[in-house]
Amino acid sequence: LGMPGGLVQIPGTLVPLEKSLYWLIRTRGNGDLALSHVVGGIANAPVTLNVKSAEWLWQKAAIPSQAASLPVEAQASLVGGAVDVDSAILCGGEWAGPRKGESLSLPAVCFFHAGCTERDYSGVALRKSFEPDAIVFYGPKLPLEEGRYSAELVFDTAAPAGTVLGQFNARWRGNEDKNWTPVISGSRAINLFHQKNNMPFFVAFRYMREADMRISRVIISRIE
Repeated sequence: LGMPGGLVQIPGTLVPLEKSLYWLIRTRGNGDLALSHVVGGIANAPVTLNVKSAEWLWQKAAIPSQAASLPVEAQASLVGGAVDVDSAILCGGEWAGPRKGESLSLPAVCFFHAGCTERDYSGVALRKSFEPDAIVFYGPKLPLEEGRYSAELVFDTAAPAGTVLGQFNARWRGNEDKNWTPVISGSRAINLFHQKNNMPFFVAFRYMREADMRISRVIISRIE
């Protein structure tokens, strides 16, 4: 957005609005953006996002809540200066990646998945008689700061030790098919990866239908 009045349209998504939602918007430059939430086709008064960084940063913009499920979209227009905008994520709750030396344990039920959720929400069950040989578990598709990380897929199975249950990796849009780690009964499944910028990443697991299994969580650890 190099001239005042320049506009970026964020497409709409149908969501329940009872809980607090917000946009995470990735920006850089020196200027001001006016962000208007469009809820159910009605534009709200714009809020101003001040952008003053040569590096890409994520900014949060809260969405007005109400007791309804409605399409939510947004329009970002340049008020002054010059600002780059390249991504927007519709979010609920808080998100922060681990700092150096820390780990973040993410319950499996919070990921996109096939299979079935355990009744006590303790994990996601994958069944060789029902689930396909495909990517059946992935997420969270949220930003991480630049650094080196590990991702551990925590699982259990009754299969004999040495049974190859599938494979998984950390991936980014446009770079999905590298750095696979096998998931083997009786062994830990840990994938090392380098986050080169603060774009969203996600972990994806390909199930090979060799045995039933249950994924309980994914642990993200920052190494450096």
